[in-house]
Amino acid sequence: ELRQAWAGLGFARLEQGRPEEAAAASEKAIALGASDELVLRTRWEAYRQLGDPEKTAAAQAELERVGRLAEEAKAVYNEGVALAKAGDHAAAFAKFQEAAGMDPGLRAAQLGVATSGLKTGRSAEALAAAEAMLAAEPGSEEAIRIRYNAALQLADEDRIVEALSDLAPFEPAVARDGLWTLALHSYNADDRARAKDRLTRYLAIDPEHP
Repeated sequence: ELRQAWAGLGFARLEQGRPEEAAAASEKAIALGASDELVLRTRWEAYRQLGDPEKTAAAQAELERVGRLAEEAKAVYNEGVALAKAGDHAAAFAKFQEAAGMDPGLRAAQLGVATSGLKTGRSAEALAAAEAMLAAEPGSEEAIRIRYNAALQLADEDRIVEALSDLAPFEPAVARDGLWTLALHSYNADDRARAKDRLTRYLAIDPEHP
């Protein structure tokens, strides 16, 4: 289900001179939500090499449409940046959200949604944006930190635990303290399954803890 892998496979197959497989992999990536220029261009080129005029024309039209949307999304994003610099984070949030909707692949817009969402109490939206960033760029420290802060604002223990585990490479002391506290909370509430999970996560960070 990893759309980036299907998109990469499509590009690789095209480079290998296997346009039929390139088209199939690209279509799979797009069905899973990929919409960036590379995967759309790969699909278009694959159909062009296959000599399918109808599918080539449709792929080209979609590629051109997304290109226009991407430019429009950047303009809306820039409006959001100006609003944020002026201190109007609520209006900036709306612009960033609009830009991200126009071009889901615009990472800067997702980052804008996440950061302005945290500042305006839109924690759920900030969390969703951070998770979208992580889906596109696993291991992003920036997205991991935002996800942790959003989960804290939401007071969602299970999401905090997930976020703490990912935060450990960057903030090991924060991750250890947080997981230990939440593990004890679960244990004292007689929620042994959660306590075990949280203590296991703790030991992954500090395996020598007695």
